[in-house]
Amino acid sequence: MKYFFLVLLTYVLLFHSTDVRGQTIAFAIADKQPTADGSGLTFDVTLASTSSFKLGSGLLYFNYNTAAFGPNVVANGRMTISYPDGAVLGQTAGFPVYRDFVQNDNTESRFAFSFQQGLSAGSIPEDNITGTPAVLFRVTLAYETGGETQPDDICFESSDVFDDQFFTACGPDGLGFPDCFGFPGTQLTDDVFNCAADALPVEFLAFTAAPAGKQVQLRWTTTNEQNNDFFAVERSEDGDTFIPIGTVTGAGTTNLERHYESWDDQPHSGLNYYRLKQVDFDGSYTYSDVRAVQLSSAVLAVSVYPNPASVDLNIRFSNVAEQGTVQLLSSAGQVVREQFLAEGLAELRLPVQQLPSGAYWLRATIGSQNSMHKVIITR
Repeated sequence: MKYFFLVLLTYVLLFHSTDVRGQTIAFAIADKQPTADGSGLTFDVTLASTSSFKLGSGLLYFNYNTAAFGPNVVANGRMTISYPDGAVLGQTAGFPVYRDFVQNDNTESRFAFSFQQGLSAGSIPEDNITGTPAVLFRVTLAYETGGETQPDDICFESSDVFDDQFFTACGPDGLGFPDCFGFPGTQLTDDVFNCAADALPVEFLAFTAAPAGKQVQLRWTTTNEQNNDFFAVERSEDGDTFIPIGTVTGAGTTNLERHYESWDDQPHSGLNYYRLKQVDFDGSYTYSDVRAVQLSSAVLAVSVYPNPASVDLNIRFSNVAEQGTVQLLSSAGQVVREQFLAEGLAELRLPVQQLPSGAYWLRATIGSQNSMHKVIITR
């Protein structure tokens, strides 16, 4: 793998000017937060510069904690790259502006990501790197079993060997494909890397949702709030589409531990999902993890074993007087397995060996009766 990146670096140096542009480019890790289903972590990689320019090619390295994500995240399929709306590397101008996206394991605890131009500098409408940090791309890393309790230690690798791998766009100035030999870009050699920018505007120490009679009580505790205007409490029936049901004023900026509470006076019968939308004074926002609460007047007698499970879940019923369904839901409420129950069925086996490790909800429904069980799938 190291040989591959040496070849790539040689190509970049051969087909770009070795002139040095005297400006500072600043990389940062931003908007780091758990994925919606809690199975991993996502963050954006941003770039800003003291002088505006059109981006050409680049190569970055990232270190991470294998206790959180396991070793060799690329080879093991635990890392994905995406390009949210407005991301520089997702830019198009008739054709994709950037191509040859390469991701690989550099060591068991470091991965590399590189890209090249797909169009000439003249095809890029305007400078896409300015003094305002722009999102280049988004990284999602899947947790190893129990990894969510470990520090992620995500940071750029920066040293003489790994720095100075970015270039301005090569030409020509007209529309078309790049000619980096005839119209080379400029190497940028004043790199600044910021891993501390991953701090969320609000750190959640705890967030719970629990039934209280016909209501649901939501409590959360924060620390180190930065410019926190308010929290919007949101509810969902399916774990996908959320609606606001109330707001709670934030503490602005404080490093003290703060405790909050809100009530849902009209929850749905059955499963309810809750999350908090934390909104800053400038309108930017982040989300908390999702919590699920089951409300039902009729409970179906069901036992589930083994739990944790790695191959099959065995589900035992009593008094199944009519047809029903069994669903296995992710922590975000998505149905990942579903089987129908025949009248009189006493036991059902649900295969789970193909599912990722993590926490799930098992929901059994027979007529007006429901039963919810939290289950853990391990490898």
